[in-house]
Amino acid sequence: MSIEEELWCIFTKYALLANPAEPALLTSQEFVQLARDTQLCRGPGGRARCEVAIAAQLAAGEKRARTGRRGTHLTFADFLAVLAAL
Repeated sequence: MSIEEELWCIFTKYALLANPAEPALLTSQEFVQLARDTQLCRGPGGRARCEVAIAAQLAAGEKRARTGRRGTHLTFADFLAVLAAL
């Protein structure tokens, strides 16, 4: 399996936890949970760094309308960009 396929599997696992009907969108809360589970954002201010990276990507990311409230869901492209930023 390629790295991209592995990341897609991780993305969809956490997206399905938030909303089984929409596996193509990941909530920001589920991304923070993923970051906690993988210790991507740990230590003092870890959660804040994670939330800032998400907010920055949602502000500058894809301009298409997201399902649900704008700014609360990450697409797979957004997910990859936030991972790279962290």
